[in-house]
Amino acid sequence: MAVRLVWEGYPAASVADILGVSARTVSTYIRAWNAGGPEALVPRHSPGQSTKIPAAIEIEILTALQSSPAAVGYGISAN
Repeated sequence: MAVRLVWEGYPAASVADILGVSARTVSTYIRAWNAGGPEALVPRHSPGQSTKIPAAIEIEILTALQSSPAAVGYGISAN
C-alpha cells in the first residue's frame, strides 16, 4: 500500500500518517521495492533467539497447558 500511495503522488510523510507507520518505514519500503520489486516486500522468517527452555521443561509446560488447573496443583477448576 505504501508503494502504491507514493506512486500515486502522496508524500512519504502523508503515506506514513495514513498507514500509521513512520516516514522512515515508508522510505524503507520504497527502497526495497526499487531494489527488488514486489518480492523484496515479502516478509521473511526471522528465527529470533533460540529457546532457553530445556526440552524436558518444555514438555512439562505443554502438558500443563493441556491439563486442568487442579491437575497441575492449583485449587481451582476450569470452566
